[in-house]
Amino acid sequence: MTARVAASALALTLALTLLVGCAPSPPEVRAPVSASTYRSRDDDAVGGQLQVTLTGASEQPVTVRSVALRSPGFETVDATPREITLDRGSRIDVTVPYGTALCDVGAEPATAVVETSDDIAVEVPLASQNDTLNRIHAEECGAAELADIVAVTLSTASCEPHVIADATKPFVFPAWIAVGDGVPVHTRIPVPVSVQRQLVEYQQRACAR
Repeated sequence: MTARVAASALALTLALTLLVGCAPSPPEVRAPVSASTYRSRDDDAVGGQLQVTLTGASEQPVTVRSVALRSPGFETVDATPREITLDRGSRIDVTVPYGTALCDVGAEPATAVVETSDDIAVEVPLASQNDTLNRIHAEECGAAELADIVAVTLSTASCEPHVIADATKPFVFPAWIAVGDGVPVHTRIPVPVSVQRQLVEYQQRACAR
């Protein structure tokens, strides 16, 4: 290779390097929605679910087909189907279940997996209002630890009309239980759906007497 050819090759390589170095960075891809989570009174009464608030963040309308929670502190469960079209700034609350708490890890960082009409699943950072996820995780893990130590059972009924009418959480029975000298742990007496039906039937029979 002659000196002139070598110099030309070096100049070409230098020019290409400069062009690559000066090339603009690829545009940041933004999620079409933003997401946050909170727990409503109904969620607290039912258990095992929370609300994911989706807000349209794209200039073009985006159609959501399903939403799921992804958190290192909870087992993964199936997505919740919910077809809704969001314009920029419009919002919708979606009831989303969460799985069994995994107590050897924390609940965050968490994401909402949002499937769009393009059959694309987008993981959106999930903001937690009032530390919702961490509080649920702590409650679930505390209850699980307590259940390994002591069994808590229920039986109960009331025929007072105002009590029945004002019961917004008829199957929620909170308890603070301490084992030995330990710190009291918040838990809820578990009331499966089958037992809920039995309680309603029992109340109807008892109050009819």
